[in-house]
This record gives sequence, C-alpha cells and structure tokens, in this order.
Amino acid sequence: MIMNTENRTEKTLDSTMDAEKCLEDIRTMMTTGHKSIRIEKHTFFYWGITGALLTALIAFLYRNTAIHMNTVAYAVLCVVVLGLVGYFDYRKTRKIRSSQDESVSFIQVKMTKIWWLLIGTAILFNVGLMVYSGTFVYSIWFVLIGIAIIIHGSFSTEPLAKFGFALIAIGVVLPALLPYTGLTWVAISVYGFGIPLLGFMLYQKTGFWQANKVYAVIVWLVIAVVPGYAAYKIESNINKIDVPTTSISLAEYMSQPTPQKGLQVVHIPAGTIVPLKLSAKGDLIDDGMPIELPLTLNKSIEFVLENGKLNGVYRVEQGDWSNISSQQILRINDLFIDINAQKGLNMDTQLGLLPTRK
Repeated sequence: MIMNTENRTEKTLDSTMDAEKCLEDIRTMMTTGHKSIRIEKHTFFYWGITGALLTALIAFLYRNTAIHMNTVAYAVLCVVVLGLVGYFDYRKTRKIRSSQDESVSFIQVKMTKIWWLLIGTAILFNVGLMVYSGTFVYSIWFVLIGIAIIIHGSFSTEPLAKFGFALIAIGVVLPALLPYTGLTWVAISVYGFGIPLLGFMLYQKTGFWQANKVYAVIVWLVIAVVPGYAAYKIESNINKIDVPTTSISLAEYMSQPTPQKGLQVVHIPAGTIVPLKLSAKGDLIDDGMPIELPLTLNKSIEFVLENGKLNGVYRVEQGDWSNISSQQILRINDLFIDINAQKGLNMDTQLGLLPTRK
C-alpha cells in the first residue's frame, strides 16, 4: 500500500513538472514570436552610409549654383537611391535568414512596411514644405493620422489601412487644389464628420455602411470632404466682392485729388518697375537703411481698392480673382553667403513671388 502511494506521488510530481515545462515552452515560444524582429548587422551599414552620402550629395547640389536642384529632382533622387538600398538590404537579409534555415517573421514583414511608410513620409514632408510652405500645416496632420491608422491596421482585424491611405491622399492632393481657408474647412469636416463616421462604419456587420466593402473608402471620402468644401464655397460666395468690370491706370489713380469711395480696379501693365523695399534684422545684424529693389513685372496685374485702400483682392493678366492673404506670397528660394578677397563678405538672395489660387 505504501509503495503504491509513493508511485502515485512520483507520477503526480512528474505530471506537474511536465505541465510546467510545457507552459514554460509555450511562454518561450510566445515571447520569441512577439519579439521576432531582428535587424541584421549589414542593415545598419547599408542605411547609415547611404544616409550620410545622400545628405552630403543633396547639400552639395543645393550649394552648387551650376546645378539646378529643384523639388522634382530632389524627390526622384531620394526615391531612386533609397529604393535601391532597400532592395539590396531585402535581398541580403533573405539570404542570411535562408542560410540559417530561418524565415522572416510576420511581425518583421509588417514592421518593414512601416519603415518604408515612414521613409516615404519624410520625403513627402520635405517636398510638401518646399512646394506648399505654410499651407502644408494641415497636410502634416492628415498624413500623420493616416500613418497611425495604417500602423494600427497592420496588427488589427479591422480594415483600417485603406482609410489611412485615404487620409494621406487628402493631405497630399488638397493643398494643390485649395487655399489655406479651404483647407481649414476641410480639416473641420474630416475631423467632425469623417473620423466619427469611420468609427461607425467599422462596427457595422452588415449593410451598406460596412467598412470592408469595396466602395466604403469612396463613400467615406465623399462624406468627410464634401461638407468642408461646400462650407468653403458658401463662405467664399458670402464674402465675394462684386469687382467692377472697368479699371483705371496707376497714373489715373495717383492723379485723383482724394481717395474715391467704393470699389476701384487699378491696372498695372507688364514692364512696370515696382520698387520692393527690403530690410533685415537679427542677432548678428542691424537693418540700417532699407534698400529698394526694382522689380519689373513680367505680366500685368490688377488690384482692387476699397475706399481708396487695397483690400487684398487681385488677379494676374485676365485670370481669376484671388485674395492676397490666402497663401504665402513671398518666399526665399535661395540664399548664398560668400567671402573672398575682392568683395569681402556678401550674401546673395533670390526671392520668389507666388501667385495665389482663388
């Protein structure tokens, strides 16, 4: 009887130890699965050296006045160089894993896509700031929220990725179509209507509003963007000024004894020299006396005056009327500082005057 009891005790202990070992093996396997991402040594060399060389090359191209480095050239250069190093990195990683009889884990595949998404976003932000300047502020928010949704969707059963890409598309496309005021209304609409609607659609199991339907992202885009665009057009029509159809010359305007009441259009023809007064001030410099830079108009321009003062409405040639406050007008395209024995210290600056959209 005593022997049987001892045998049963030993078997129970063995069973308990086997169960604990199995649980430990399961925990180890789960930890390995959750922490299955490994960046190979060559990846740091590939991307580090490429980043250094690309940064140096871009800086050289922008400094070298003999080479025209514009926004398109910058984007193409980044995409080509980073795309090539990414391809070689991918091939090298696969080769190493294959030689070790391993495969690239599911999580690492997802994280690699996220890396590419972030790299593409960095290029997009640079290009956007070059092209749109301050107008790109809303786009940054759209793109970042879109990226967050895509990353979340990579590890979720919910069909979030396509809505994240839709938000990125809004941030990329709309600054080329709308001024700052229009983007403000669209942002209000996307946040106020689009985001709550997305939450509603994700939890619809059946029916038209299901988020996993093929057409769902189109429906979402329309409902998210159209109210904001409609509000912008309504506001524009309310604030629209009935511009006179006839105009007067600058000489006629200057010959008027007193400012005229109401609206007037002043026409300034191409070839007119317009003095631009410039001054600069900072920690290292004092502005001194402002200088006048004579600018020659390449195209005719018309300004609207209200009660003898500019109200911000203008148009170039016979184009659409625009508001001068709707977008940044003046920006520095290039700034070159040099010092030499003949001229000493000097700075060369190129300014850009940007016509605004209606």
